[in-house]
Amino acid sequence: MSNRDRLPSQRASTTGGVLLGSDYDVARTRKMEADAAIAEIELMKAQKLLVKADDVEKVWSSILFAVRAKLLAIPSKTAPILALEQDLAVIKDILDNAIAECLSELTGYDPAVDPVAITGSNTGTSEGMPDTDGTAAAPVPKRVGRPKKGARLA
Repeated sequence: MSNRDRLPSQRASTTGGVLLGSDYDVARTRKMEADAAIAEIELMKAQKLLVKADDVEKVWSSILFAVRAKLLAIPSKTAPILALEQDLAVIKDILDNAIAECLSELTGYDPAVDPVAITGSNTGTSEGMPDTDGTAAAPVPKRVGRPKKGARLA
């Protein structure tokens, strides 16, 4: 007995000729849900409510590199001044001022601008710094520790 020959109460439910609950119907429903999810993601991107994790990682890497560079510059900036001081209160004030200056410079930090170029420091390298297009280059790993046994020094 075909689907046409059945009484209306015996016919299987369909949508557009597709049996409800069939493999095709389930697959079509999953595809429509996936398309809707993709459309929502694209809308969130257009509304600037969603960003790529890689972009966030690049910006944070740049910010942390700038913080690192500023903090590492404090000893070289303050050492000549501190070498002449013997009063602990004055030494503390000098260090407090250097740290406050470092932090205030970082409050207006723009990841698209190279902080090493701004400070005029040529002691650091530009590894991991943003390129002119604002993307961070991958830092080059450096060996740490003493040479391996049997390694020849060049």
